[in-house]
Amino acid sequence: MKLLMEDVTLAARTILGEARGEDYEGKKLVAHVIINRWKNKHRGETTVAGVVTEPKQFSAWNISDPNRFRLQTARIEDKLSETV
Repeated sequence: MKLLMEDVTLAARTILGEARGEDYEGKKLVAHVIINRWKNKHRGETTVAGVVTEPKQFSAWNISDPNRFRLQTARIEDKLSETV
């Protein structure tokens, strides 16, 4: 199983979107969920990108989530913890 840069980027955005108000441990727990689902091919997904964007699995990617657009367009330079 190979990680692509897109996988790493989407995992980071998912962690931010799901645990933006949490401490390090909370963010780490979200990362563990992502990794476990990827390793176990949750719902048949074979990439991290597929796991995190699977409908209704991580609320940050739901169409109705007001922070979704900010996560999609975020850049490394942005101070995301202040804007998302």
